[in-house]
Amino acid sequence: MGDIHRLYSSSYYRDLKTKGIELTQAQWRILSLLALHDGRTQSELAEIMLMEKAPFGVVLDKLEAKQMIERRPDTRDRRAKRIYITDKVEPLIPIMRGVSKNITETAMQTLSDEDQQQLTRILKVMRCNLNNLRQQRNQ
Repeated sequence: MGDIHRLYSSSYYRDLKTKGIELTQAQWRILSLLALHDGRTQSELAEIMLMEKAPFGVVLDKLEAKQMIERRPDTRDRRAKRIYITDKVEPLIPIMRGVSKNITETAMQTLSDEDQQQLTRILKVMRCNLNNLRQQRNQ
């Protein structure tokens, strides 16, 4: 699974770069997540990404310096910041999704529909099991 992840990530990075989008893996993962969960707090996003808060904050600092995200105060909690993608990112999201779709289709091209569904189901179960283990260890 580690090899598949590395191959996917390197293909994604290379394909984005050929389209003039230079982002690290952590940066594109965060932007993709924000496209679905814009306005979440930094802590919520770090948890979804399964990243520790400090390294997550460093990646956000770099995206903020590129003017790709902005942090806004949470109206209910003065200590919290909500993270939003900027207008600069909006046109990149369809490109990022298209690249991801192409790579996934290439990876699955010789699998039957049934095999693809089974693989997806099994990976979801494994992710859930590992996430439960992570939560148990954090208690």
